[in-house]
Amino acid sequence: MAAGEKFAKRVFFWAGVYGVILLVPQFFLEAQIGRDYPPAITHPEHFYGFIGVALA
Repeated sequence: MAAGEKFAKRVFFWAGVYGVILLVPQFFLEAQIGRDYPPAITHPEHFYGFIGVALA
């Protein structure tokens, strides 16, 4: 494997780890987000759908 390929593999791996770290806590923060940033989330299926697709 060439040096460029190793670098790209590491960058994509750490970008994926960073994305998971940022998105997973949002599954548990729906109510708090609704309180802190009104109006409340009126369609939670869209909220959870977005997070689920982003994690897929």
